[in-house]
Amino acid sequence: MKSNFFLPRLYRKLKFDAAYIWYKEKKSVREWYVSQPEAYSSFYIFLCNKFCDNHAFFNLLSPVNTIQKRIDERTKLLSPHTIGIHIRRTDLTAAIIQSPLSAFIDKMQQEISIHPETNFYVASDSKEEKNKLTEIFGDRVITVDNNLKRKTKDGIVDALIELYTLASTKKIIGSFYSTYSVLASEIKAIPVEIIQLTKPSMK
Repeated sequence: MKSNFFLPRLYRKLKFDAAYIWYKEKKSVREWYVSQPEAYSSFYIFLCNKFCDNHAFFNLLSPVNTIQKRIDERTKLLSPHTIGIHIRRTDLTAAIIQSPLSAFIDKMQQEISIHPETNFYVASDSKEEKNKLTEIFGDRVITVDNNLKRKTKDGIVDALIELYTLASTKKIIGSFYSTYSVLASEIKAIPVEIIQLTKPSMK
């Protein structure tokens, strides 16, 4: 763009065979840098909207080996009856109001009454919520202490591992207005149920 003197375009052309860019003006541009686009091996994608069906998109992506090994180790903690629980807190007021811990507890108790062998992988940016669920459900709760600082490399990597671990559960019970809950379900196309106290009115 003009604001950065089009320098990123030069970088893209040197490093990638093709690019797909979505601009603020809500228009998309495809740039091909090789003579035969169908033969490209590297592709640059920049966008803020849904590129395609997310499950199909994730089939094209995989974490690097070092991270994948950590994901594999984490998913060994799961069973065929593990349900993923994602509780979003900190800065997302809508999730705190619409998806309180009490509602998660009620839902988890319902799941146990239906399938007594059910256990839960709990992912959250709140250690307090994790501790409370562990106190209530004991060994049924699987959780790991992660780096919660989102602006650090370790925090970002831990969040990715948590995301893929949730995606490996039977289904996800997630937080209102959290794209993280939905994204985890779309990685492997598993069901997601969002906890929401106030349902939208039908007019």
